[in-house]
Amino acid sequence: MGAERAVQRLSRTDGQFAKQALKILMPSGVRKVAELARMAG
Repeated sequence: MGAERAVQRLSRTDGQFAKQALKILMPSGVRKVAELARMAG
């Protein structure tokens, strides 16, 4: 039950970004690849 509740909270809009403690940062190399992928479509 606790895991389900946590997933529901994190899955909603801004769920991961609403609290700084829960924010999951990507390494800079992965961020660059993600940006290129978004540009490519």
